[in-house]
Amino acid sequence: MLFVFEQSKVIILGFNNISLYLANNLSHNKDVVIFYYQEIEHTRLDEVDVIMERVDSSLLKSFKKYQIDKDTIFISFTENNELNLFAAGLAKKLGAEKAIAMVTEMDYPDIDYGIDLVFNPHQIVVDKINTIIKDTRLVNIENLIPGKINLTNIKVNNNDSFSYVKLKNIEMDDGLIIAVKREEKMILPGPETQFFPGDILFILYKKGIYSWLKAINKNKLVKKKIAIYGGGKSAEHIINCWKSIFDSIIIIEPDLNKCDSLATRLEKPLILHGEGTELQLLREEGIGKKSIFISCSEYDPQNLLSSFSALKLGCNEVLTLINNPVYLDISELLNLNEIIFVPELVSDYIHTYIKTGLKLDKYILGSQIYTGQIRIKSRYKIADKKVKEINLPEGILIGVIIRGNNIILPGGEDEIKQEDKLIIFFKKELESRLNDIF
Repeated sequence: MLFVFEQSKVIILGFNNISLYLANNLSHNKDVVIFYYQEIEHTRLDEVDVIMERVDSSLLKSFKKYQIDKDTIFISFTENNELNLFAAGLAKKLGAEKAIAMVTEMDYPDIDYGIDLVFNPHQIVVDKINTIIKDTRLVNIENLIPGKINLTNIKVNNNDSFSYVKLKNIEMDDGLIIAVKREEKMILPGPETQFFPGDILFILYKKGIYSWLKAINKNKLVKKKIAIYGGGKSAEHIINCWKSIFDSIIIIEPDLNKCDSLATRLEKPLILHGEGTELQLLREEGIGKKSIFISCSEYDPQNLLSSFSALKLGCNEVLTLINNPVYLDISELLNLNEIIFVPELVSDYIHTYIKTGLKLDKYILGSQIYTGQIRIKSRYKIADKKVKEINLPEGILIGVIIRGNNIILPGGEDEIKQEDKLIIFFKKELESRLNDIF
């Protein structure tokens, strides 16, 4: 039997908190089908108004039954990375408009899998955390182009080389001023933008260039104690991102076998066997006002109680990951302010990609300026044009052109070619116009 759909459809492979939350959001204006393998409690099946289909044997048979075609968006959310990539590739070959796959390992190769989007939910979480913690807010831009691009910020002072100078009069062969923070306002600069004492300039530059910029940001490790409850994949992503920033990182993990595994694989952190609610343990490790405490285990109740314990010890920066919405109300009762609801965060990332076709990172330069990645196709309006000919509206900036292995920080004479990947910065209110502009 073939199913007939009255509107565009979304087919999701894998049943978990993230896929459930996304399906619920998309079901308001799209037909949604969820394929699942494992047994699911009937109470969970009633949480969303979607078609549920258990895959017993052939995935291809299920795909054909629901007619994957040009009106289909396919998203694979299973716990098996290889299955996700294979299923998304198969959906794309069957004609899906967009095919999206989740991977959860840090070292998954960044190659062209022939699908539209490969995303890592743990990296999305870490990118969000980086914007909350003051000491890590400039890290995210480096994740876009690992090893090749850096971002720094400098404060304009009286009589320095930026003071009272317009952007058009500043020469940077391998650098680009992408944003200006003036008091509490973020500005995307144009040629006529003038810089004043007190402005904070965000400067994108190639690694190995502008050593004088890096010298401004002292390369000393931040003297804050980082305590992470839960030794899962989110913790490993955080450590990988922060090991060159913070002097002291501790993981508290209740599973002894997991502690042993972490100790053999990770050099930087101190691995402690225990519970995040053991106040004496937290006191002995110096968790207090000058610490950062992150609860990111797979178990929401323990995350809530561990964060509450750190809060009671006077820790001012406490972040809590929540995966199940039933625990959100409890977090309010415990006065835990920095809650990261993972399904909502990842769902928003995917939903935005579906709407715009851009890989957006909303967590690089704060809440006013977003970042997106776009690969240029022949049908795009800006293909084969010079930057100065594009006439972008105020509030959009092309920050980086990635052409094969070459990184270009563009000037007006640089040409946008087919298959280039662009990293763009734009004011959040322009998000809905991006399709028309490009």
